[in-house]
Amino acid sequence: MKIAILTRRAGFNMGSTLQAYAMFKMLNKQGHDVKILNYDEYARFFMWRVKPFVFKTLKRIPLIPRISFIKKRFPLERIFAQQAKFEQFEARYFPLTEKKYRNSQELKETLGSYDAYVCGSDQIWSPMMFDPTFFLDFATEQPGIKTVAYAPSLGVTSVESLSKDAVALIKRIPDISCREKEGANVLSEIVGHPVPTVLDPTLMLNKEDWDAVKSRESLTNKKDYILTYFLHTRSYKDNIPHHFIDTLKKQTGLDVVNIQMYNMEEIIAADEQIYDAGPADFITLISGAKYVVTNSFHCCVFSSIFSKRFFVFEKYRKDSDVDNQNPRLYNLLEAVNRKEALIKDENAPIDLSFYPAKDNRTESFMEKRDISMEFIKHSLL
Repeated sequence: MKIAILTRRAGFNMGSTLQAYAMFKMLNKQGHDVKILNYDEYARFFMWRVKPFVFKTLKRIPLIPRISFIKKRFPLERIFAQQAKFEQFEARYFPLTEKKYRNSQELKETLGSYDAYVCGSDQIWSPMMFDPTFFLDFATEQPGIKTVAYAPSLGVTSVESLSKDAVALIKRIPDISCREKEGANVLSEIVGHPVPTVLDPTLMLNKEDWDAVKSRESLTNKKDYILTYFLHTRSYKDNIPHHFIDTLKKQTGLDVVNIQMYNMEEIIAADEQIYDAGPADFITLISGAKYVVTNSFHCCVFSSIFSKRFFVFEKYRKDSDVDNQNPRLYNLLEAVNRKEALIKDENAPIDLSFYPAKDNRTESFMEKRDISMEFIKHSLL
């Protein structure tokens, strides 16, 4: 079957890039001919287009990066180095369409080229970033074309939080699943029948699949280390566990290595900062760590896949319960049987007696994976 995937890839985000690859690989391993639609997520939102345009302009003018204010506010060498790693990963591993599409109208040109369109996973249906294209509005209700939603995340827990347009578009997709139980309940209310909860596509691949794409580059000379990775901007409450990280460092005697994203605030006082890590490096650094401290969903995913002892902290938006990203975290920890990883009190004693086995795939997890695989296979029949 010829399948087109529509998913989020923009923004130079580790999780978005790796889940997009996992969606492709999961379907490709089933024998399908798969393409990822090269959709320009920035096209619909003017402010999203401004920042990439500014960076490209600064890159073209040699004098500008030397101006002290710009150099401090926009560390261009670091920005371009990290962006290049993402672009290299996509070029090597993504089966992108040659043409870039800017809207649903342009995507209609692809009708007839594919037997099925699959949207998902990640936060493609978040009301904070509503885009009808991610609801496959151009392909639903087209004769002979299957439309499937695999593991989209809503980030909300009530139908009222979604727009009327989003609700109407959801009703047009015959095969829907969700990554979180809370989201599945919302979708079930909308469509009038039970919506299954499925695993994030990154969890549908094996450790060996991820070993094959991780970086072979030597990113740190430390044999054992504590890896930190925090998604933190001024949009979120300041919940960075400085005390916990410092205590863990003293208790283990290990140095802290931090993955720093150019578009996130630098808030971890690490012994070593990695400023140019790309998706392949992200996997390598997690696989080589002794301990991992994070507030990232996908950092937890890969810590679990590589059987690492990890500690995860919740994340809340300022002055809003909309787009609460913690339910997806709770669902993940339950799925991979790692509830001990959630830390709510950074001042509590740190128990290091537990360390996961190399093969930590429980019977419950394998059952969830079977349910997820059955959903996607049945949807594409």
